[in-house]
Amino acid sequence: MAAEVDHLLLGERRIEVPGNSSLIVVWKSPSTGRGGIRPLIVAVGRDGSELSRIGPQDSMDSYTWAKLSGQ
Repeated sequence: MAAEVDHLLLGERRIEVPGNSSLIVVWKSPSTGRGGIRPLIVAVGRDGSELSRIGPQDSMDSYTWAKLSGQ
């Protein structure tokens, strides 16, 4: 995880990022026959700004998508 990330929002849950910026998150979701449903995950900076997000149907986070599309 980038050093700028202060915490993650997973659905309604806030998870602090440890100082070493390594974090493993596991969640339980109802089975859809395709492996479950990923919650919305948002990386938030120390100033409260949204750094990146990945939704349940997304294959790439918004930060990576912006970099690849030249924004």
